Amino acid sequence: MFLYSLYLVLAGTLLLNFAHTWWLVGISQFIRTFAVIIINVNYFSFRQEFTPNHLLGRVAGTSSMLMKLALPLGLFLSGIWAEVWSVSSLFICCSILMFMLCFALRGNPIKNVR
Repeated sequence: MFLYSLYLVLAGTLLLNFAHTWWLVGISQFIRTFAVIIINVNYFSFRQEFTPNHLLGRVAGTSSMLMKLALPLGLFLSGIWAEVWSVSSLFICCSILMFMLCFALRGNPIKNVR
């Protein structure tokens, strides 16, 4: 499910490259958001399953704080990049990175987890 969800994120990002109407942008964002929700559920399940019980609160709090701190930094960097490059080139770059991630995870044991 995790790898298939990444494929959906890739499909939504590729669709954003060709979106010239508002409804196509909406469909591609729906696909990406749906896939990210599935990825988050899988991530939280993996984290809870593989973390020892006595460390679960610390690991959950630390990873949650890191994710909350990464959001403003990501928004700041994407704003700077959008000033320098065109938005379509950023979508293409994101699509290439997602393709490389999907390709790298093909041989990973995570693809066998359902």
